[in-house]
Amino acid sequence: MGTEAEMKLAWAISVVVATAAPALQAQAPLGDDTVAISFSRQVGWSQSEALEIARVGNSSFTTNYNHDGRPEIGQWQHPVTSERFEELLTLVKRSGYEQIPSLQEMPPEPHVVVFGERKAGQTRASLHLFDRVPPVLAPVVVTIETLRSELLAHPVRVLRGEAKWSEAIVVRGRRSRIELRLTNVGNAELSFPNPLAHSEGWNGLRLALRPASGGEEHQVDLSDGDVSSAGRDRAPTLSLAPGQTVRLELRPKLDLPTGKYSSRLEYHSLQRLTGDTKLVCGTLALPMADLAVKR
Repeated sequence: MGTEAEMKLAWAISVVVATAAPALQAQAPLGDDTVAISFSRQVGWSQSEALEIARVGNSSFTTNYNHDGRPEIGQWQHPVTSERFEELLTLVKRSGYEQIPSLQEMPPEPHVVVFGERKAGQTRASLHLFDRVPPVLAPVVVTIETLRSELLAHPVRVLRGEAKWSEAIVVRGRRSRIELRLTNVGNAELSFPNPLAHSEGWNGLRLALRPASGGEEHQVDLSDGDVSSAGRDRAPTLSLAPGQTVRLELRPKLDLPTGKYSSRLEYHSLQRLTGDTKLVCGTLALPMADLAVKR
């Protein structure tokens, strides 16, 4: 495996490890030393979600893109019962997944799943990478997805987005108006990369519009002149206490053919994860109502 491929593989594994939240003090009972089961998906080089189901302490789910349609990214945590963990562990042991060859290098456009177990005394799980869910792991993944749904009821640091047009009709060539709301719906303080911190170039906000009549999607990258907010705090990150909301008014100019469009607004945090446990990074794709462009 070449140096570049090795670096990419190591990067993908580091994303899984960084986004999981292991219960480091968990101890296994006699007869089995597995203290946590890890499962994650990697889509491209920037989008990932990771679960760690722990025997003792909090299990966790972390995602940096809202692939399931929920307008949220961040981290959820809650313990699972010992019975649920043992049920999952039994399925894992029966699967024989360790006998399946693991990927040795990442595909050019990685769409991979990562699975593994963390043993007592380990700080990281032993991970196996696959280009798809192996059939022997399908029952395991069904159970993990059920646990993920239950974890979603327990947000810790979760950023929720909402975007809406102020008017359903805009005049071609004029500025429209969108209200963007970003709210901390978790139970702990969080921070997130600030779109207002970028005075030049793309600020991480993107408007996507697709003609109702068919055809290619139009994308409009917003810059500093397209965003207004009271106070215009240009700090690199903004902090939100639980329940707190930041409101941004967006004024993109739409020079599009007349007609009706489906629309969404995307928030992209132009910052990588750091050691800051409060920082929530990722992509939010927020659907909006249809828009009509007239002369």
